[in-house]
Amino acid sequence: MKIDELCEALCSGLALREVKIGYAVKTPFKLPDGDSIGLYIRRDATNPQLLRLEDDGGTIAALEEDGVSLSVDSRSDALGELLKQYDAHYDEAASVIYTDYVTDSRLPANFVKFMALMLRLQDLRLLAHDRVREVFKDDVRQLVEQYFNGLVNILEDENPSEILKDYVADFVLKAESGETLALFAASSETKALESLLLWQELRSRKLDHVRSMAVFEGPKPQRIKSRTMSRLMNSEVVLGTLEGDRWELAQKIGKTINVLPQEIRIN
Repeated sequence: MKIDELCEALCSGLALREVKIGYAVKTPFKLPDGDSIGLYIRRDATNPQLLRLEDDGGTIAALEEDGVSLSVDSRSDALGELLKQYDAHYDEAASVIYTDYVTDSRLPANFVKFMALMLRLQDLRLLAHDRVREVFKDDVRQLVEQYFNGLVNILEDENPSEILKDYVADFVLKAESGETLALFAASSETKALESLLLWQELRSRKLDHVRSMAVFEGPKPQRIKSRTMSRLMNSEVVLGTLEGDRWELAQKIGKTINVLPQEIRIN
C-alpha cells in the first residue's frame, strides 16, 4: 500500500465544476440517504483572489428535521463549540455554514478541516435518530404505565407469544383473559413495518387473541413512507397517535384487549 494509492482513492470521488459564485464540489462522502456530501467554494465579490468554503444551506435544516433541536441552549452551544473547533461560522439568516475567506494556497487545508466538520455533523444526525426513538418510547411507556399499571401484565421488548419468537414488540400488554396487545412505538419506518409483519403472521396463524398496534408521534408521521402508511391503513393493525388526547389513545388500547383503562397519576 502506497500513499499515492490512498490519495487516488480519495480524489477519485471528488468532482469540481464552475458555477456563478465560484465552484461546486462533489465529495466521496455520503449522506444517510445515499447522496454525496456537496459544498461550494465561493469567491469574494470584492476580491476574487479570496475564497471560502460553505455548505449547500441544507445541513442545519436536515439536523433539525432529524430531531436535533438547535433551539435548546445546550445543543446550540454544542454546535457553536463544534464550529469554533473547525474555524467555521453559521449564518442563521441564510442557513449557511461557512469558513473565513483565504487565499488560494490556504484553501486545500481549509477544505480538509471543513470536510471533517461536515462528517461530524452527519454523525449528529445518526445519533439524533436514536435519541428521538428512545424519547418517544419513553413517552409511550409512561402512557402505558399511567393507564394500565396493575390492570394488565406489561412487558417490554418481549415476544407477544411463545410461538412468535421472531417478533419483539416494544411493549406487550397481557390481560387476565388472555387477550394480548403487541404495541410498537413507531417512530421509524422499521417499527411501522414490524407491526405490519406481525399482523400478517398473526393472520396466517389465526391467533385471534393477539393484536398488533402501531403508535405514532402524530397523525402525519414524517419518518414513515406513504406506501407503508397506506398498507397499515388497509390492514387490521390498530393505529394510534400519542399527540393530542392521550386518554383517547388509552381507551383505544383498552378496547383492543377488553380492559377499561384507569388514570394513575405519575409524579
